[in-house]
Amino acid sequence: SFIIYNTFSIIVAQRTRELALVRAIGASRGQVLRSVLLEALLVGLVASLVGVGAGILLAIGLNELLRSIGFAGPETPIIVPPVAVVSSLLVGTGITLVAAVFPARKAATVPPVAAMRDVAVDTSSASRARGLAIVVLGGALLYAGLTAELDNDLQVLGAGAAAVFVGFAVLGPVTAPPLSRFLGWPLPRLRGVTGRLARENAVRSPRRTASTASALMIGVGLVVFIAVIADSLKASTTDAIDASVRGQYVVTTEGFGPTALPVSVAEDLSALPEVEVAAGFRAGFGTVDGDAQVVLAVDPEELVQVIDFTDVEGRLVDLEGNGVAISADQAEERGLGVGSTLPASFLLGGDTTLEVQAVYETRFDLQGAGWLISQELYESLFPPQQQTDQAVYVALVDQSPEGIAAARPALEAVVDPVTGAEVQDLTEFKQAQTDQADQFLLIVYVLLALALVIAVVGVVNTLLLSVYERTRELGLLRAVGMSRRQVRASVRWESVIISLIGTLTGLGIGLVFGWALVQALVDDGITVFAVPVGQLVVMVAVAALAGVGAALYPASRAARLDVLTAIATE
Repeated sequence: SFIIYNTFSIIVAQRTRELALVRAIGASRGQVLRSVLLEALLVGLVASLVGVGAGILLAIGLNELLRSIGFAGPETPIIVPPVAVVSSLLVGTGITLVAAVFPARKAATVPPVAAMRDVAVDTSSASRARGLAIVVLGGALLYAGLTAELDNDLQVLGAGAAAVFVGFAVLGPVTAPPLSRFLGWPLPRLRGVTGRLARENAVRSPRRTASTASALMIGVGLVVFIAVIADSLKASTTDAIDASVRGQYVVTTEGFGPTALPVSVAEDLSALPEVEVAAGFRAGFGTVDGDAQVVLAVDPEELVQVIDFTDVEGRLVDLEGNGVAISADQAEERGLGVGSTLPASFLLGGDTTLEVQAVYETRFDLQGAGWLISQELYESLFPPQQQTDQAVYVALVDQSPEGIAAARPALEAVVDPVTGAEVQDLTEFKQAQTDQADQFLLIVYVLLALALVIAVVGVVNTLLLSVYERTRELGLLRAVGMSRRQVRASVRWESVIISLIGTLTGLGIGLVFGWALVQALVDDGITVFAVPVGQLVVMVAVAALAGVGAALYPASRAARLDVLTAIATE
C-alpha cells in the first residue's frame, strides 16, 4: 500500500501541469478525482491478473522446494480454486484503489493557478497526536495480551502489533528529520558537499522519507520477528531436551505406521548389556473427548527413566486398564482431573471410555497433545499394522562420555537392519529437531524476501519522485559546478539514510514483537528468548547495500539531466 501510494504520488507530480490545465478549462475536482481513481482501478486489475499468474507459478515452485527438502508434495497437478482467483483480484484491485485515494484527492484539491506554478507535491504535515495515540493503543494491547488473563491473548497481541506498525507509520514524518540528521551526521565530513546534500534532502521532505522508510520498516520488522521466534523456538527446544531427556540415545525413523520401528527394536536394545532401559513410543489417531487426537502408548515405568515427568495428580507409573495420563495444560483447558472420564473412539476398539488416572507436567515436547495410555491398552485399540514405535529413547548403564561412545556400535548393530532407522546421540537429536524448524522457516523466509524486494522497489519509486521534484534544483547545482558523479553520490547516500531509518526502526519493532510473543508462548514451550545477532547484523548491512542498489537508476537519471532544460523547468 505504501508503494502504490508513492507510485501514484509520482504520477500526480509528473502530471501536475496537465491536471491544472484540465481544471482551468472547466474540469471539476470530482472529474479529476475520478480520472485518477479509474486509472488506479485499471492498473490494480491488470497487476492483480499478473499476480495471480505469478502466484500459480510460485505454488508450483514451492511444491518442488518442499520435495527437495524432504516433504512429500502432491502428485496431482496444482489445483487453482476459483475462490483464490476471485479473492486475489478483489484484494489486489481494492488495495490499489484505497492507496490511490490520497494522491487522487491531492490532484483534485490543488487550485489550477497554484498547480500551474512550481508547487511541491509533498506539503502535508504529520499528526503527532494521532500517531502517538495509535502507538499508545498498540502498546496497551500488547500489555493486555501479555498480562491479562484472556482467552484470545495471541489475537490481542496481533492487534497490538498491527496498531504499533500503523502508529509508527503515522509518526514517520515526525521522527524522519531527527533520524535523518542523526544517521547522516558523518556524511558532510566523509563526503563533503554531496554528503550534506544527501542528509538535507532526507530531512526536508519528511513525509516522502517516512513513507519510503515505513515500507522497508514493515518488511524488515516481519523478517526480524520471524528470525527471533525461530531462534527462540530452537533454543527452547534444545533447552527442553537438555532439561528433560535423561536418556543418552534416541532411535528415530522417517516412516510412520507400518514403515516405523518394529516393536522388536526396543526389545532387542533392552537386551543389550550396555542398555539400562529402552522405552518405545507408539502413536495412533483417535477421537478423544470429541476431538481428533494423537494418542501415545508407553510403558510408564520405562518412560520416567528416560524423560523427566512431574506428577501433578495421581501417578503416571500406575496407569492400568482404560487409564489415560494427560498434561496439566489439557487438564486445565478441559476442566479434567483424576477420576474424570472421556468418551473416545478408535479404529479397532470402536467406542470406549478413558479414565484420567494421572495429570503430569514435562518440558519435553510430546507428539500431539500428550495423551498417554499403556501399551497393553494400545494393542487392544489399534490394528496390528499400527503396532510400531515412532521413537525409542535409550538410557545406558554407563553414562560417562566414554561409556556413551563405547555403546554406540552395539546400538547401531541392532538398528541398522531397519530401513530408515537412525541412532542419534542427544546432540544429533537436538540438531534434527531444530532442522525441522529450519525447513519450515525456509519457506517463510522466501515469502518475506519478496516483501523486502517490494520495499526496495518502493525506495526506487520514491527516489524517482525526489529527482523529479528537484529537477530545477539539480540543474542549478550542475550549472554552478556540481559534477554528474557528485549528483549520483548525493542521491545514493540519501537512499542509504532512508534505508537505514526503515531498517533500524523495523529492527527495533521486530525485536519487541518477538520478545512479546515469546512471553505469551511460555506455557506452550517457548521458554527462551534468543536473538540471532549475526543474522541481524547481516540484515542491516544488506539493507544499506539494498539502498545503494535501489538508488542506482534514480541517481543515473538525475545525473543525465540536461542542465539548461532543468533550469528552465517551472
